[in-house]
Amino acid sequence: VNAPGLNWYTEGDAEWSGVWSKTAADGVHAARSGVIGNSGQTVLGLHLEGAGTLSFDWCASCEERYDAVRLEVDGALVRMLSGEVAWTNVCIELGNGEHDIRWVYRKGRSGSAGEDAVWVDNVTWTTAAEPTLTEALGDFVWETEGDVRWKAMRSEFAYEGGSFAIA
Repeated sequence: VNAPGLNWYTEGDAEWSGVWSKTAADGVHAARSGVIGNSGQTVLGLHLEGAGTLSFDWCASCEERYDAVRLEVDGALVRMLSGEVAWTNVCIELGNGEHDIRWVYRKGRSGSAGEDAVWVDNVTWTTAAEPTLTEALGDFVWETEGDVRWKAMRSEFAYEGGSFAIA
């Protein structure tokens, strides 16, 4: 998925795998869902920390309405694909904290269509750079002292959604 340095895991009835394929989004390779039977589930997961932007491509070839891949962020459903879906790019913004990203492919109780699989490719994680104290608090000369240094942070809780300083 072009992101070997990230904290990946796979679980469920079958593990996801890397596949070489001209049909991958980048034309080289992608992650493919594990081969599962009816009522089965396979998960590709990623642990991320901090604020930033997660971008990836995904596609599906499965039984519409009965088989689906769900994108879950911190346990909440964000997006879902089902049926024959061409490569599609997704970008999501994540706030501060720890995040558990999961691509969960589940098959229905019966039936089969397409390749009964989903793929993920071109994953990028771009962290949001923290502002300096001057950017957060104004154009002054700032000094900090004591056991804990002050630093600036971006937050939706700051005035007008900007930055603030915290120790």
